[in-house]
Amino acid sequence: LMDRGDVAQDRALVAVARVIRTETRRLCEMELERLAPRTLGRRLWDGVVKRRVILSFAALAISGLALGILGASWVNERSSLPGALATSDSGFEPYSDRSDAYGGPVTEAIDGVGGAPAITYRPADQWPFLAAFRIGGIDEAGLPIRSELPLRPVERRGGDSGRSLELEIIFQATGPLLRLPVPTGSFVDEASVILNGHTAVLWLTGDDEPVLRLGKETSGRVGYRTIEGASEGQVGGRWPLLPPVVAGIAADMKALPPAQRVERAIALVRSSLGRSGPFEAVGKGHSGFFGPVFEAGGGDCDVVNTVLAAVFSEAGLRTRLAVGWIGRGGVATPGLHAWVEVDLGDGRWVPADATVPGRVEAAGMEGPDPRQDENQAEAMTDAGLRSELSTLGWVGGLLAFILTVLVMVAVLRFRVRREFKASGDLDPGPLVESLVRDREAWPGFAGAWRRPLVPTHGVDRQSLAGVENAASQSALFVAKSPGEWMAPVIKGGGLVLDGSTRAGRFAATAFGAFDLDQWASMWRCSSTNWFGLQVQEALCGTGLNLKLRHSDDVRGGDGSGFAVDQGARAWVVIDETDPDWRRCRDLAGARPAEAVFRAADIVVEMLPLSGRRTQLALSELARKALIAVDLTRGTPL
Repeated sequence: LMDRGDVAQDRALVAVARVIRTETRRLCEMELERLAPRTLGRRLWDGVVKRRVILSFAALAISGLALGILGASWVNERSSLPGALATSDSGFEPYSDRSDAYGGPVTEAIDGVGGAPAITYRPADQWPFLAAFRIGGIDEAGLPIRSELPLRPVERRGGDSGRSLELEIIFQATGPLLRLPVPTGSFVDEASVILNGHTAVLWLTGDDEPVLRLGKETSGRVGYRTIEGASEGQVGGRWPLLPPVVAGIAADMKALPPAQRVERAIALVRSSLGRSGPFEAVGKGHSGFFGPVFEAGGGDCDVVNTVLAAVFSEAGLRTRLAVGWIGRGGVATPGLHAWVEVDLGDGRWVPADATVPGRVEAAGMEGPDPRQDENQAEAMTDAGLRSELSTLGWVGGLLAFILTVLVMVAVLRFRVRREFKASGDLDPGPLVESLVRDREAWPGFAGAWRRPLVPTHGVDRQSLAGVENAASQSALFVAKSPGEWMAPVIKGGGLVLDGSTRAGRFAATAFGAFDLDQWASMWRCSSTNWFGLQVQEALCGTGLNLKLRHSDDVRGGDGSGFAVDQGARAWVVIDETDPDWRRCRDLAGARPAEAVFRAADIVVEMLPLSGRRTQLALSELARKALIAVDLTRGTPL
């Protein structure tokens, strides 16, 4: 509801949204206080600050009412009639395939898609993103790039039948093909398609859209079932060039896990397109399609999510733009919307939406033209009506002022009683998961992010801000129980999360913590050999305190390792079967100095932080290798 652009045009919806935000914030504060209570001094200070805010707001409200009464006559003479005069059709419209009418994010709303389409689904408690059609890319002119591949028959695919939807649409044909709306992350069970009481053959377009070939049918009913499952689809096309600042930040996300890349990309787009964000001027001087978008600070939902798709692509994720409806309560909600479908790996497509409440309006969701209401009001008002409205305005304003004073007195004397019933479980895991997954939607997010919620080894609990900071410095670790590696890691300034708790496991996965339990098993199975000792001795001789071992069963390929004390102490396990390491070992007999330098370069690559200390070590070994080569040739250096 609060993501819709027309919320800002309806006072009733604004009031509902305000109540929701207030009560949700209060509920979240109670849960935070239960799991991470503040000190007495902090609670008293926060209470004083909030009381000042309430009293200031009350004073402003009284002043505003007084000014409103004084200007009631002037306002009423120029006001339009109440919005009840505006009429709208709340019925369902027949669904039609309008993908060919979509001209890209530079166009206005598509004709005939402002209402609610005749789409129903079961079970009704699901909130699916129903994609009517997909766009694989957008060119620099803002036009959609569509696949030119011919239709292909559907191959039977497997999925989780427990996460399925039964859909039914009433359609009105606009061409020989009818695209079927499908929830993001699902595909149509081809054996379930029933067209006007008969089975129908399902096809796929080059953009992975399920379609029916219509014969004489120009209207009717289609029922089908969708199944949640992986779908490779087609690789998305190109997207307009991003401003260099945004493109650089997006490219740096490639090292993060896919889910974290999605979260960071959404936050980047929202901050980049916010007028108060840190990237207000990134569009100036950018000649591409996105230049005016960033200068304007936003656009319709398809414009904003085209930016998001380009950021995903720059971050190394497969993505495509989807246009359709969002389902609520078993039906499709009115107004066409656009979002991004992103592949998290193995064909698992999920929806992502960067539209900001109150800033971005979905295409086709503009609602009635306010100028139409104004014209109707002007046509029906005359001098007598304006006089009556003026009198009613004075009386209504005076009554509203008296009522407001009485309500304020009642609020000051009697507090609304609320009963907070929480479970007896003090596990902060669900709260941590909610904060990390929906950090932008969380009320009071900044304060909650700094509360100590994540269990750790060595200290009681750590805040998510502290966990994120440790992860940015490659100093975040996780272990289920204390072991031999716990002491050196904590002594070296590392933060070790408690992997035996739900909150610790989730935070470790979300921020990419180094698993000490897996490392301990790997280290026990490793050993030393003559060549590894030479490399270790050479690196130690340059001032790097490093322990090097080998194993023929290293997870992830070429090796693994970590460092503490800002890289002063390090441990590395090298895969004995790695081809590059074997070549270095074979080279040791003929050119030992060069072999040690090349092997040391492989070892340094295993460390998450290669700072100035390791750079100086490699420089020293490279100098020795060059001297050895020059002496072999008999030429002075």
